[in-house]
Amino acid sequence: MNWGDFKKGVKNLGFEESVDTEQITVATNRALVQISTLEPKEKTYTVTGNATTYTELDLTTITDYSSKSNKLPHLLNVPLASAYYVVDTMYIPNVEGNVTVFYNAIRTKITSDLDTTEIDLKDELIPFLELLTAWYMWLDDDERKATSYYNQFQEAYSQYKQNTYFEQPKVRVVGGIDL
Repeated sequence: MNWGDFKKGVKNLGFEESVDTEQITVATNRALVQISTLEPKEKTYTVTGNATTYTELDLTTITDYSSKSNKLPHLLNVPLASAYYVVDTMYIPNVEGNVTVFYNAIRTKITSDLDTTEIDLKDELIPFLELLTAWYMWLDDDERKATSYYNQFQEAYSQYKQNTYFEQPKVRVVGGIDL
């Protein structure tokens, strides 16, 4: 969704008077941070491993790496216990060839007034962002409205999580040993 359509959606949530674009921008960026803690944006980074020694990866060289994430970067097809971390450096064990590192990325903040700017969020999460933005905008002025928007967010998000949880494939185990 682009920034212009998002602003219209937020304004349609019940703002009678004209709303300052700067106020929407600040509230949206605060809401994006909160959404990112609930639904992290996972990305990959490829490193060429060294078969004889540990490969050192300075995580600060990955421009959108989120060091505030509660989840450490992890590797594909490499035992997790064999990699270790020192501050912002990851040491990858003796692996030859390319190694894929999965990490949580920082979402791009809204910085422009261009209505064509795309919001860095999956489309199914946009309604949650609208409700959180409205909550932040009303937080100082009308606690009753702010609480209403936050309760709507919590209800909708819990429904979303419950639906995505039950969409996971189910396994049926048949057979076994009769004792």
